[in-house]
Amino acid sequence: MSTPRRLAVGLLRGPARQPAASWIEARVQVALRANDLGYALIETFELTGLAAVDRVALALSESWSRRLDVDCLLLAGMDPDDRIVALADRARLRIHLVDAADAR
Repeated sequence: MSTPRRLAVGLLRGPARQPAASWIEARVQVALRANDLGYALIETFELTGLAAVDRVALALSESWSRRLDVDCLLLAGMDPDDRIVALADRARLRIHLVDAADAR
């Protein structure tokens, strides 16, 4: 019997009007990177630069991370800003960056 994998949540930055196929491809790349790092990815939330959307995505990321005892926050297409660092601190998450080229 294998050891359960640690859990991760992803945050993916992209333009609001990005084609659906691009979002899907990027989400797959985040999932593959999570696997490479030894994590089971439970969800990737999309940050589009629209304040209302980003607030909800960040709130859900933190809520799920706390409820499910997530270990890692994978960031794709962005560097951690103050909001992300604060979220990671509150939820006790390790941050890993996914190369933007890998997530497109």
